[in-house]
Amino acid sequence: MLRHRDKLDRARDFLRRRGGWAVFLGRFVALFRALVPALAGASRMHYPTFLAFNAAGGLLWGAGFVLLGYLAGNSYGSVAKVVGGDVTAAVVVGGLVALVVWRFRRARGGKRGAPDGRAGG
Repeated sequence: MLRHRDKLDRARDFLRRRGGWAVFLGRFVALFRALVPALAGASRMHYPTFLAFNAAGGLLWGAGFVLLGYLAGNSYGSVAKVVGGDVTAAVVVGGLVALVVWRFRRARGGKRGAPDGRAGG
């Protein structure tokens, strides 16, 4: 905890300066969505301010991502009609294969060598 004290102090200072807007924008970033309420309390933000900006951010975030999902679902139907189901399935499978390869290489990349530069075994 002591080694993160500086980062925690900077986050509290940011919340004191930016207040509600930091809470609002924090709804759109996964890690901050979980941490901002605790940091707002630690920085002694007034609860009505927190509640207003958190509710506004939550409503916009929720409605926005539901709308994006709906539009993506409708787009899939249009693309499937024009291109055909087989090509769409091939693109999806290709994307999944690329994701698996990327994750595999990323996982292997961290284990390539010992910290002193010698090959690990």
